[in-house]
Order: sequence, then structure tokens, then C-alpha cells
Amino acid sequence: MNNRRFLRAALALSLCLALCLCLTGCFGRPSAQEAKDYVTTLMSGLCGSLPAGSTDDSAAEAEALRAQLIDEVIAGFRGQGAALDEETEELIRTTLTAALAACRFTVGDAVKSGNGYDVPVTVSPLKLFRVDMAAVEAEAVAQLSEDPDLLTMSQSQVSNRVFRIMLAMIADNLDDPQYGEDVTASVRFERQSDGEYGISQDSGAAIGRILFDLTQE
Repeated sequence: MNNRRFLRAALALSLCLALCLCLTGCFGRPSAQEAKDYVTTLMSGLCGSLPAGSTDDSAAEAEALRAQLIDEVIAGFRGQGAALDEETEELIRTTLTAALAACRFTVGDAVKSGNGYDVPVTVSPLKLFRVDMAAVEAEAVAQLSEDPDLLTMSQSQVSNRVFRIMLAMIADNLDDPQYGEDVTASVRFERQSDGEYGISQDSGAAIGRILFDLTQE
């Protein structure tokens, strides 16, 4: 199993869906400030940094948003054939939670456009794959060669071991996060099909694509 490929593919799919999950919106026509505040709360909730004074409901919804994103990532791995064990799954959750918390963004002023608003979001893409794959392989060889159960391990068990080593190195890099050049995407805030104002699927995908830099250095 190519663990890095699985991780990149699952993130690419899931992040495009993450911001399509709306927090509490409003049915009346919102102001430009309300549109900006909505997008700010959505982004802050996803990244685990809700503004001071946020309601308990917003905090709970933000936590649910992060949990659903991570669940989608794990489901993406499984959908591509990864047989994740409990230890690996828990490490994915821990690593992605920390990665989201390290994300940097700013929300600009909403601009009236048609029946809604365009809200610019500038992201400094987190370099998530700043990992030396040769070091991952070397560490895997070292660990497995010392494991007395190596000869009886299944391919799935070996893959999970390598996966955890890679995730641990990604997590270590988050102590000194590195970012790519700022990228700005426009979030469309408008009335949705249920009559409530929120962001569109396309807007969620636009933000999801720039939140992390998934290239390998």
C-alpha cells in the first residue's frame, strides 16, 4: 500500500467537502458584516479557534464539523482499500486535529453581489507533507527488523506500521509549521435551497483545495 498516496487522495477528497457543512445561518437577508462573521465562524470552528464570545452551540457545531471532516478522511482511506487498525485511525484523528489547528487564514470584508455576498478568504497553505519518505522507510525497516513478530505479520499490519511512522513525522513537523504562499479564494454566501443563507458547495471546495499544501518536498 502506498500510504502517502492514500493520505493525499483522502485529504484532497475530504477537504473539498468540509466547508460545505454549514453552521447556523439565517433566513432573513443578512448584512455584509453578518456574511463576514458567518464565514469567520465557519473557518475558525473548522480550525479549532472560535472567536471569543462564541456560543456553546457554535462550539458544538464546530466540533461536529471537525469530527465529520476527519471521519470523511478515514472513510476515504477505507474506500481506497486501506485496512486501518484502531491505533492508526486514532493517530489520523490526532494528527488532522493538530494540522487544522495550525492552519492560518484571514477573512476579508464581504462584498454585495446579486442576492448574496462574495467573501474573500486568504489562506497560508500548511505544508502538510514536509516529510522525508526515505526517513520513513528507514525508520520502518529499523522498527520491523527488531519486531519478533515480523514473520507472522500480515501485509495490512506492516502497512499500518509504516502509515503510523509517516503520520508521526507529520505530527512532529507541526511543532514548527511551514506554509506556502498566500492564496485567496472567494466564498459565495447566499440563500441555499432550504431558504437559509450559507455557503455553496463550490465555495467549500475552493477553500478545501487551498487549506493544505499537499505537495511533497
